[in-house]
Amino acid sequence: MIVYLTRDTTDFARELRARFLAEGHSVYTGDALAALPAIDLFLATQDERLAGDDFTVLDGVDPEIVMRAVEENLCAPILALEAALPALDRGTGKRVCFVTSGEAASVNWSRQTRGYGYAMSKAALSQAARICYNRLYPEGYTFRLFDPLVGRVSPRQAADAAYEILTRSRAYDPDNPGRTDEARFVLRDALGREWPW
Repeated sequence: MIVYLTRDTTDFARELRARFLAEGHSVYTGDALAALPAIDLFLATQDERLAGDDFTVLDGVDPEIVMRAVEENLCAPILALEAALPALDRGTGKRVCFVTSGEAASVNWSRQTRGYGYAMSKAALSQAARICYNRLYPEGYTFRLFDPLVGRVSPRQAADAAYEILTRSRAYDPDNPGRTDEARFVLRDALGREWPW
């Protein structure tokens, strides 16, 4: 399988890259995209928590930090996917994954009161990913949203969980018939839990 990671700047992304390499897959990152004739799995690994993004809505929103968070966590992954689509079209896997945060991105379940820019950028990413899914699923693409639970599980544990979720089809899961349909657009975390968003 040919795997492309947009970035490997986090411990989780580096562990995930190492796991794919250990399993015998070809893995590329960043600027290598332009040279790839085909991609089977696209991983948007941006997960930027910006310095200064610790205010609440009651503190007053800092629009500069919010916009920087949106550029890093929403615009950069979507632009990278757009650039990768020709190579993905030539690949056999046609799988797309966005790294996100279940708690930050979930409008209904989030209990965060700080990190407004990060939360809004991740909620917007979920919506943008859904739009991409609506457009690309009919062309044979499958999608994953994955939360590595940064700070709650080790980067290696998160990478192992991500590897399992990314490399298996959800077409058959004997342990949970409710998770058997690739047509469902699901956000899942490193503990295997599904998050509503």
